[in-house]
Amino acid sequence: MNKKVALIDDQELIHMVWNLKAKQVGVELFCFFTTEEFIKAALPQDSKIYIDSELANEKKGEMEALNLIELGYKEIYLCTGYEPQEFNHIDYLAGIIGKKPPF
Repeated sequence: MNKKVALIDDQELIHMVWNLKAKQVGVELFCFFTTEEFIKAALPQDSKIYIDSELANEKKGEMEALNLIELGYKEIYLCTGYEPQEFNHIDYLAGIIGKKPPF
């Protein structure tokens, strides 16, 4: 069984781009605007999660990721337009990627 893939980003345009690419390559993608929406969806703990660094209401994705880790999620990637080196001090994420869909 394939892992579920989730995107948490507060921009609708990013959702559209990721959904288009996911359909092209056959990835089942679940998009959320907030971590609260993601948590309510109750995806399996082995889901692959991509979370934007800058979310609505001045929330930081890297801090929200800590909440997800506490809930048992492990494969969390920070999705950002910033340089990955700016996040070198964060060791609890599976990786840092740009805004392009990784699939």
